[in-house]
Amino acid sequence: MDSSVPSGAESGLIKEYKDFAKCLDELEFKTDELLIDAKMVDQELANCHKFREDQLLKHLTEKNDDDEQMQLLRENIELKATGVEFQHGIELIMEKYREHSEGDMLIDTYQLREHYLAGLSKVVEEQDARIERMVDVMKLTVDFEDRSSAENQQIICQLTDENEQLRRQLQISTTDELFRQGALSSSESSTQIGPNDSLDSSATRENSIYSIDSFLSCLSPSSVEDDSECSSNNSLLSELEVTCFIEEPLAEKPEE
Repeated sequence: MDSSVPSGAESGLIKEYKDFAKCLDELEFKTDELLIDAKMVDQELANCHKFREDQLLKHLTEKNDDDEQMQLLRENIELKATGVEFQHGIELIMEKYREHSEGDMLIDTYQLREHYLAGLSKVVEEQDARIERMVDVMKLTVDFEDRSSAENQQIICQLTDENEQLRRQLQISTTDELFRQGALSSSESSTQIGPNDSLDSSATRENSIYSIDSFLSCLSPSSVEDDSECSSNNSLLSELEVTCFIEEPLAEKPEE
């Protein structure tokens, strides 16, 4: 069953509530009419009472010959008129007081509203200032992070360059060490003479011819193409052979 559709009991209660509200409206209307009638009756009673007093005073003034009583009646009439004026004055003062009180209440309400709005404006301004400070802090944080990242990138680049330089230096030092070892072995092999080596000029010429052939083979294009696929150690050995080829004729000249 859908809750939006009222049931039979609920519709009956709603109808009773409507009838009850209608009866209350009728009673309120009748009460207002009774109040109006009561005010009219009260005014009529007051007029009758006043008329009776006026007639009584008139009768007393006409029938009474005593001067003292006449004086008392006149004073009574004056006091009564004074009381009526005093009552009207009190009512006028109360009416003015109500007007001023309502005006003061309106002024107080307006001032309270202005004070409340001023407080809200102050809160909004404080929140705006706080938001601006937070934005400034966020900007400073982002700027600091950017600078830190830039500095980190610079440091990384610097370390990369230094690492590359160290690698090159290490490679050069390794190559120099290999070259020195190869030169030392070649010089030892060139200076040392084995038991099977001959000391005649024919053997020396054969070694020279072999060295020339090695030098020419090193300078030939085919050997260059083949050597391009070799390692750095082979190139070092070629340089050693060239060095030996140049040093051999220089060593033969003093002997001649």
